[in-house]
Amino acid sequence: MIHTAPPSSAYAPVLEVRDDTLLDTDETFSLNWPDSADLLNSILSTDFTTLPSVEILPSHAIVRGGSELAPVSPWLTSDTSPGQLHGGNHAVQNLSQMINSLSADVTLEAQTTGFTSVFLDGCLHMFFTQFVPSFPIVHAPTFVFRDWTHPLLLNAIALGSLFMGKNDYITKGEILWRLAHTAVATSWHTLIKHRGPYDSCNGIQLVLTALLGQAYATLSQNITLRTTAQVFHSLGFYWARWAGMYDLEDVEETASFDPFDSQVSLEHKWKVWAAKETKLRALLGHYILDGQISAYSGGPTCQRHTSHSLPMPCGDSIFEAPTAVAWKEKMLAGRQKMPNFAQLFNSVMSQNVHVRHLGSSLTLFTACIILEGLKSLVAEQSKAGVDVIGVPSRLDISRGLGRLHTFIEQSLSMSEVAKKVILLRWHTIGIDSATDFNWFCRALCRQNNVEQRVVGGRKTPTLDLRYWVQTPQARLALLHATTIRHMIHELPLNQAQTIHVPMAVFAAGMIYCGFLLGAISTIAVPEDCSWESLMLLDLDMSDHTTSDDLDAQARQYLNGTFSNAQRQNNILYDVSLFSTFLKNLGQLWGVSTHMHKILEQLSSIYD
Repeated sequence: MIHTAPPSSAYAPVLEVRDDTLLDTDETFSLNWPDSADLLNSILSTDFTTLPSVEILPSHAIVRGGSELAPVSPWLTSDTSPGQLHGGNHAVQNLSQMINSLSADVTLEAQTTGFTSVFLDGCLHMFFTQFVPSFPIVHAPTFVFRDWTHPLLLNAIALGSLFMGKNDYITKGEILWRLAHTAVATSWHTLIKHRGPYDSCNGIQLVLTALLGQAYATLSQNITLRTTAQVFHSLGFYWARWAGMYDLEDVEETASFDPFDSQVSLEHKWKVWAAKETKLRALLGHYILDGQISAYSGGPTCQRHTSHSLPMPCGDSIFEAPTAVAWKEKMLAGRQKMPNFAQLFNSVMSQNVHVRHLGSSLTLFTACIILEGLKSLVAEQSKAGVDVIGVPSRLDISRGLGRLHTFIEQSLSMSEVAKKVILLRWHTIGIDSATDFNWFCRALCRQNNVEQRVVGGRKTPTLDLRYWVQTPQARLALLHATTIRHMIHELPLNQAQTIHVPMAVFAAGMIYCGFLLGAISTIAVPEDCSWESLMLLDLDMSDHTTSDDLDAQARQYLNGTFSNAQRQNNILYDVSLFSTFLKNLGQLWGVSTHMHKILEQLSSIYD
């Protein structure tokens, strides 16, 4: 059944959809957010043909009477009248007509698809209960429907539709995504001036809209959407800088408490703090997505992750506090001065400064940010083998990765499941650090005439698989892949919904396929190893074994001298496990479907 939300439309995660008939009518059942009916009416009545041509050419200001005209967006209430545009040329007018025609087609598709407000409401519920816990960039407890712009709502609903579990819902979600994308492309300069009731600057919701939209597109089954995410991704950073989002206030100033605060005053402080924390997480979320998109595009990240001085986000218990009173209690009990990310990256990779742990402060979200920062450095490493100015050495990066693995294991904030989830990404980056995975994937597929449109890149050197499988780098990549295989075997599918999981499983499966097609069908790997010390190993050394080494088995394995007849892994069997996992995950993240097909084709060659 569907329970009615409070009249304020505040977030209340109580919706349960148990019967498909609930999605066919709006008249019998009440909604979590009654405002979704107004959103539906807005979607079905939007007329893009009224948009002026200046909206699709943001780099060209059209001036009349010495002032720039600010067109009205149909997605945002504005007191500015569109006026009458003068100037321009025939080419601009034709381009405007073409864009408006395409935009009108998107709206027409939305009008004929059969949306209901119950569908929108249910998808938004799934967004908050399924997606946000794994990617906590918006503050659910203070969410108010009417305070969000329509494009931001549409992208949230599109993401929520993926968790509904049916193909027609996914189709509807993609239409909503394209509608939101069209709105942003045509009205970004109006949306960037929007400020929420508690926001400290303009443009925060536009940056969030871009983040959610690109997260959806990056993992879509639609190659056009995935390409769009890569092409448009850097805009989120530019918009954030233009809007002044990097000018962050001290959290201590934001949350100064008075013992005589009234309930109204405390509620106000909570919402102001939540808005500022959301601003920070919107920025940090783009850095996480930057690392993810880099893995698919095959290029470096579009930002230098280790140079910004953004502070660490608050702990999970503070961010998830359901009331202002609970938030105050958590803030007073858990506030501590933490280093900013620039300081953290410097210390975690330094040979002289050894940060032993981050205690309870290391949450899943913070660990993701650190990991993608290290991934950005791995992506910047020169493939020619020379040092790159401004990029830490491979040894320093490996030191940082090794220490972070220890920090994750020592964390007091993350559950064992959360640790496994984040370590999936850690081992994926470990594979890329050991052997350039993007290059390897493209080379393996081309060599076996398997079409792949998952990872990008053009130039693909020849891959000698028989040689490659004998290298320490390949064995280290397989050791990471084997660990991923054990983790997904222990991890239920409904707990593996974070955005980095598809690439983790795919990367591991591709490494297995490389060994399989390199004429190795079984292999023994060490059961336990110390990843922090193993990451510091120089793989170019001819001998990795020392008599007093605690990781002697791991080093023997890398050197090709390790054997264990009782622990032989059947590589073909394990490839089928990766393939099946991706097939099931494809119901949520569509790109997994393409990954599944690639593994199936490569393994069939061996058969």
